[in-house]
Amino acid sequence: MTRTAKQSNKHNPDFSWVRWNGKTYTFSERQSKFVRLLWQAAKDGVELRDRWLLEEAGSHCPRVQDAFRGHASWGTMIRLGSSKGFKRLE
Repeated sequence: MTRTAKQSNKHNPDFSWVRWNGKTYTFSERQSKFVRLLWQAAKDGVELRDRWLLEEAGSHCPRVQDAFRGHASWGTMIRLGSSKGFKRLE
C-alpha cells in the first residue's frame, strides 16, 4: 500500500466494513476472514497463496474467488497476484 492509500484505507475491527481507495465495501463473516489476511499481507507488501488463504480462513470453498462470487470487491480491491494461485489487495 502506498502512503496515501494507507491513510485513506480503513476497516472496522472485524473487517466486515472496509473503505478501500475511496470505495466502501461490506463483507460477510467468511469474506471478512479473507480480507483481514489480505490486508495484513498488503501492509507487508506481499501476496498470498490461494491454498494458504483458504486454510487460514477456514473456508470450504474450492477457490478464493468462489467466496466472493458477485461481490463488488472482486477484481477491484481483491486482485489476482503476480503469479498463478496468488491474491492481493490493490
